[in-house]
Amino acid sequence: MFYFSGILFISTILLFIFEKKKREVSYRNFIFLILGKIGFSFFLEWICYLDFSPLSHIKLSIFSILIVDCIYLWSMFRGKKNIFTFFLHVFTIFLFVEIFFFNFRHFESLHYEERELSNFIIQNGDKKGEHTFSFSKTDQKKQTSFSLEIPEIYEKIENIYIDAYLLYNPSKKLEVTLHVTDEANEYYYTLPSRTLVPSVWESKYMRLHTSGNTEKIKISFSTGSTEKNATIHVNSIKINRKVPLHLWFIRPFFLTSFLTFLYFIWPTSTFWNLVLNFKEKKQKWFIVGTLGLEILYLTGTVFLNPTWLVNKKQNAQVEYHKLAIALKKGHFYLDDVVPEQLKEMKNPYDITARRNVFTTPDTIYLWDYAYYDSKYYVYFGIVPALFVYLPASYLFGDFGFPNFLYIYVMGILLVFASYFLLKEVCMRYFEKIPILLFLLLWLFIINAIQLPYMMHRPTFYSVPIITALLLTTLGLFLWLSSTREGKLNKKRMVFGSLCMALVAGSRPQFLLGSFFCFPIFYSTYKRKEILTKKSLKETIFFCLPYVIVALFLMYYNYARFGSIFDFGANYNLTTNDMTKRGFVLERIPLGIYTYLFEPLHTTLQFPFMEPSVIKTTYLGRTISENFLGGAVRVNVLLILSFFVVWFRKYFKNKRLYMTALMATIFAVLILIMDTEMAGILPRYLTDFIWLLLISTTLILLAIYSTIKEENVKYMLRGFVTFGTTLTLVYSFFLTFVDISYSLCNTNPYIFYKIYHMFMFLM
Repeated sequence: MFYFSGILFISTILLFIFEKKKREVSYRNFIFLILGKIGFSFFLEWICYLDFSPLSHIKLSIFSILIVDCIYLWSMFRGKKNIFTFFLHVFTIFLFVEIFFFNFRHFESLHYEERELSNFIIQNGDKKGEHTFSFSKTDQKKQTSFSLEIPEIYEKIENIYIDAYLLYNPSKKLEVTLHVTDEANEYYYTLPSRTLVPSVWESKYMRLHTSGNTEKIKISFSTGSTEKNATIHVNSIKINRKVPLHLWFIRPFFLTSFLTFLYFIWPTSTFWNLVLNFKEKKQKWFIVGTLGLEILYLTGTVFLNPTWLVNKKQNAQVEYHKLAIALKKGHFYLDDVVPEQLKEMKNPYDITARRNVFTTPDTIYLWDYAYYDSKYYVYFGIVPALFVYLPASYLFGDFGFPNFLYIYVMGILLVFASYFLLKEVCMRYFEKIPILLFLLLWLFIINAIQLPYMMHRPTFYSVPIITALLLTTLGLFLWLSSTREGKLNKKRMVFGSLCMALVAGSRPQFLLGSFFCFPIFYSTYKRKEILTKKSLKETIFFCLPYVIVALFLMYYNYARFGSIFDFGANYNLTTNDMTKRGFVLERIPLGIYTYLFEPLHTTLQFPFMEPSVIKTTYLGRTISENFLGGAVRVNVLLILSFFVVWFRKYFKNKRLYMTALMATIFAVLILIMDTEMAGILPRYLTDFIWLLLISTTLILLAIYSTIKEENVKYMLRGFVTFGTTLTLVYSFFLTFVDISYSLCNTNPYIFYKIYHMFMFLM
């Protein structure tokens, strides 16, 4: 009662302070508002039949007060149509939906008669106490599991409540599989397994749909294939238990915010009439708000996954740390001792031969490192190690700088760099572009480039990719901004060239971006003037960073592998012998289809998609990983980039058309290079998606700034709205997909709380 009175008083006072600024306060309304909140709260208490925790009563009271306050605000803003009133209306509706729809299982279970099950019959285990059972793995290929059989039930099971946990690790999740009999099945039939997380109470309730009464039930517990033995404590197993009312504040807010976002960007929205003006204060707030929300989202993707926050010295994650240590000692090879077995092998790059040699745990080699002339090397670009990991080793000690922090900082810088590049393009070449088109394209670029995915899973492999992506984006911005108003800013040009040159020392695939210098500087350096005395000085300044970086990298490559052009990727100790990989035309169709058009495998279970296995009839070695949809399938706007020739008429500036055409061609070239040289892996999507984004962005801006027909503009707005929203939704759910080091394993509490927020009818 104390909590309810406090919430009631504070909310009412705040509401009337707000009302006082709008109009004179009516004290009669004040009394009716308080009585309305009290009456509605008791009404909901009566309907919901709460006999559970005090927290449930407090939440229901807050919900009832919010609903009454929102309805009161409706009356204050009656007749006005804006985002605030839309948010208010939708939020009120979703508060009701949260109580009566998302808690459907609570109301359904109010008439259930609870019964606790006992007289367990143990299978594949031993009883250590009244509620404690132990079991061991009998087959190394199978998961550790045991079963409890409960006979003589003889009633209809509506739901089952299982409260159990591993004795030595109470937070570890358990896989629970139910085997039941009913009036239609005399013998056991197996139901789909469910995940039980002891700290997530929603996971303990399981709704059953059996045919009539059940005679007996068998419950199988599995702890995973890594466990050799386990002890499970079962607090209780009950059937037909009343499901508690659980109110989420974040769910109605999240759904309301999403619908408000759609309302804001809908093709008929009046905000499409706001012409982009970076000097207008209101538009600055739009941009700052978008930036803040995106950074908040990216930060959440990083810090919700605790595995990466611990700087573990795993060989697969510390290659740059080891390279930094080697650089401190004045050499390029790593200090790790190479096993004699590896030195004596005829072909150390043959994975099957390595498996036959390294058969015991005490004889291991470094996976995914370059091996050449009896030494280990890091074949990934040296730039991150030279400019970040090496200085960090002096400041924080060896292995003291975590990869997740590097990727997080680089990712935030990339958000800003992409904004400035897009801003420069819009200011220079496109007039009367809506602020909404600018913001949607910016969001589309950030999320389609797979930035949230890289930041959520900040593996070592993402370090050179995000470095090259940031350097390329900065380089293009500096180049483009160096030619403002027809005047050449030499400092910006030189720093832009330096960024683009350093890409070679990060991830060479991005070097194709350097060819954009031709359309960018074409108006400044006419083809016939490039080598004249007038422009020779500028040309030398432009090329100097490339020459310096190239000389260093040539020396770096020669010192390691005896060739100035050999970066060492072929000497990788990985799944295949890359020194014999060669170029095979038959690989290309599979690469194009998978990278671009592989269908997204969707399901009805959160996060509503799962990796799909690549299937092929190609009778050769295919290096691949499971995919989560091709680039065009999940980012539908990218389809425009492959029809750039059709949209030539919309480009007033032919250099922009050439840039878009070059970007599409380069993207296809890199896709083919990755397929032939490395394989088909999801992380390689970033190698070429940025180019498709350049082409798509220029096409959309060119079309919108050229067309005059309102119906065509409306269709284009709808296409951009749909495409961007689809990419944002895909990007959000992608962070929850069950792959290695995903949230369902690293942070099961958060994952399964969100899981049950979506799967509320289970």
